Amino acid sequence: MFQKPRRAVFLHIQKTAGTSIMMMARERYGLDGVMSHGDFISLGREGCSRYPFVSGHFGYGFAEPLLKGRYAFTFLRDPVERLISLYWFSRAQTGDNILYNAAKRFSFDEFLKLGRCLEGEASHPLRPQIWNNQTYQLAHGYGSNVGIDDCEPKTLLSTAKRNLRSFDYIGFTETLSSDAAKIFQSIGGSSTVTTNKTNVTERRPALEHLSSCSVALLKEMTELDRELYANAQAYQQSRPWRWWMPIRSTNIV
Repeated sequence: MFQKPRRAVFLHIQKTAGTSIMMMARERYGLDGVMSHGDFISLGREGCSRYPFVSGHFGYGFAEPLLKGRYAFTFLRDPVERLISLYWFSRAQTGDNILYNAAKRFSFDEFLKLGRCLEGEASHPLRPQIWNNQTYQLAHGYGSNVGIDDCEPKTLLSTAKRNLRSFDYIGFTETLSSDAAKIFQSIGGSSTVTTNKTNVTERRPALEHLSSCSVALLKEMTELDRELYANAQAYQQSRPWRWWMPIRSTNIV
């Protein structure tokens, strides 16, 4: 007989293997026990609190009140790889939204430049998804009342680093299988973890095949995220872990 899973909250940053995590959550909590992606917009924080497993593309500012009494975790991804994946994934989608439409309309370099905030000009609505998105999400993010340009970059980064300490576990897309196993061992429920490939970005170029201009733009758009990612890895590796469990599959999205 399986242990009943603990109440949990998962801050889901786009293109960090979150859809795979949601599949694992539904195996444990059932379809009615899980909310995800953009559900938080219509439900609000009070509506979200009724679910045993709360997840979504909300930021830390929205999630913070929900952390109490729940197992809290998030996943990060190599920032450069996340942006490459975001663009080519969006180009392949058939939906009609501002992100997908921009990816289809603009070249990769033009798309990345939408993340810039030029002096005297209004920033593009996609800036929060392109420029240091992971830092913004973990500092304030969607669902909060703080915009991406309401803070100095250094303040944004220091806030994100501090907020990461509130999570019980920080996972990484690159080590999805082992991190998911540890997370769901702590949460309880089924004793196995199956990681299948979901929302995979097909036919995307490798970093080494991109132009020097593209690489420079990628570095410009991810300066804070790269520091946050390194800091998060060092912090998570310094924390003791006492659980281990076998994994049925080791596919990484």
